Parts: sequence; C-alpha cells; structure tokens
Amino acid sequence: MKVYAQLRSLQIEPPTPARIERLIRFAQRLFENQLFSSTLQQLSKQTQTELDELIQEPKVIPGKEMADPPLSALKKDPEPVGLNSLLAEIIKRQRLRQVALPDTLFSHLAPRVLECYRLRVETETLSELSHHPKAIRLTLLASFC
Repeated sequence: MKVYAQLRSLQIEPPTPARIERLIRFAQRLFENQLFSSTLQQLSKQTQTELDELIQEPKVIPGKEMADPPLSALKKDPEPVGLNSLLAEIIKRQRLRQVALPDTLFSHLAPRVLECYRLRVETETLSELSHHPKAIRLTLLASFC
C-alpha cells in the first residue's frame, strides 16, 4: 500500500490496517460532505427546483397513460438506431441542458470522481434519490446533468 510506503519513508510507525481503513473512510466522508455542501451553495433556487423536478412523479390526468418521471425517461437506454431514437436522444440532451448548472460547478473534480456520482444516479431508484438529504440529492442529480 502507498500509505505504508509513505509512512516508512517518513520513519513513522504505521497504524494497524483497520485504523488506516477508518482514516480513509473518514477522509472520504469529509470530502463528500464538503462537496455536497459547496455544490448546494453554488446552485440557485431555480436550478434546485429544476433538479428536483427531474425526480417528481408526473401529475395523473384521468384517461391518459401515466408518464415516467423525467429522470426515468432520461435514464432509459437508447432504442435501436433510427430517426425516432435519434430524435428521442436529442430531446433527452435538450432536457438535461435546460437545467442551468454553473459552468464551474464540478471543475475541481476529476472526471472519474464525477462519473462515480453519475453512475450512482443511474443505479439508484427514484425513491432512493428522493430520500437523500437535499445537498446529497441535488449534487447527485447535478452530476447526472
């Protein structure tokens, strides 16, 4: 492990592996809490509303087929190649671009880290996403956009 090599080079007695794991988990939680907090501070009220609308159930209209929540539609895989699927993908892209995210919102994050959060949105259900605290929910949704 790189941690042990670094500690040896500094001539420091390394802690137990369990202690190192706890320290790493603590650092990850601290990083995420700061990320969630700073993301929420950078989002306007309008943008927060737009992000929350992605996971809202559509209103039921009697006699009409129930539509998917916007995020469910955005998460769907593309259909076989054709004009209709191309148009559907363009509409998805336009919907995501309607969310007015600050240009520098995630500029400090490595693409790999951002991808982890985007994949988390892909795998979580809408109810799981909606139950997260506001800062976490909006950060995850912003990473998806």
